[in-house]
Amino acid sequence: MNVSYLYTWSVYLHNILRWVIVILLVIGIVRHLTAWLGKKYYTGADVKRDTYLMGSAHFMLLLGIFQWAFGPWGLKNIQNSGMGAVMKDAVSRFWAVEHFTTMLIAIVLITLGKGVAKKGITDVAKHKKAFIFFALAAVFIIVAMPWPWRDGIARALYPSI
Repeated sequence: MNVSYLYTWSVYLHNILRWVIVILLVIGIVRHLTAWLGKKYYTGADVKRDTYLMGSAHFMLLLGIFQWAFGPWGLKNIQNSGMGAVMKDAVSRFWAVEHFTTMLIAIVLITLGKGVAKKGITDVAKHKKAFIFFALAAVFIIVAMPWPWRDGIARALYPSI
């Protein structure tokens, strides 16, 4: 199978999956904040939703690694232009370094937020920690998304093939 074909489809899937992650993250943030402040139990539904969020984020990471390794903006750009040139160009630097690194941090934060369910702490403390990790992840995601109004790195809000 052609890598170019796979790359195109991975970008499409990556674009769709970002909205799944954003929706699950917003739901998780709201749920954990209200449960923390309302002193609610950490339920099986919380564990399930957070697991879907983490799984989606990890799958997104795999897609991102594939795109970075085989697409034009990551490794190939560094190999062709050199790291110095990539770092001097804002668009190249965003795709080769900033987007990947920032999203990796967000995925680590989501994983830590999901991991608090396994801790032997109170349910209120679980909600508080999950809220903090998920809120921080949301900040990193918002900063690193290629919003349509960002010059040079803009991507459409909805994918097209």
